[in-house]
Amino acid sequence: MDNFGTYCIQCGERLQDLMEGSQRRQICYACGWINYLNPIPAAGALIVESGRILLVRRGVEPRVGYWCLPSGFEEYDESPEDTAIREVREETGLTVRLGPIFDVAYIEDDPRKKCLLIIFEVEAFEGEPVAGDDVTACAFFPLDALPEDIAFSKHRAMIERYRDRVQRTGG
Repeated sequence: MDNFGTYCIQCGERLQDLMEGSQRRQICYACGWINYLNPIPAAGALIVESGRILLVRRGVEPRVGYWCLPSGFEEYDESPEDTAIREVREETGLTVRLGPIFDVAYIEDDPRKKCLLIIFEVEAFEGEPVAGDDVTACAFFPLDALPEDIAFSKHRAMIERYRDRVQRTGG
């Protein structure tokens, strides 16, 4: 996806190409603004109950109908923790108490944008999962019987890493 524009978002002048090392960027020579293409922060949660993991079925592109961890993009005024709590609530209706960060991954197979995903472990949750914003279903899956259609490769890798940890340590 090409995120380059034509005009400066600061002053409206035409942007010019700039090579910084091996990185192509755009610069506005009128005001000095540089268009850095950085990954977007995202956060979500690993919710496990009785050896089963909660996944949500995507209701929007990309990969409608595929399963993933409840997660989403961080808003400008949110911390990663606040994002994970909000996304879980919006997508599943659950209220969660977060534990430590489980994993951080660079997601490059989302066609919309690259993102840096922070997944938190959940220490406790309240409520029953009900599909909400952007999802069509919520379901707990045994760690050894995951659906084939996981939306993003890093989500699958995180789930498998968690499963391996449980098998090694018993929890």
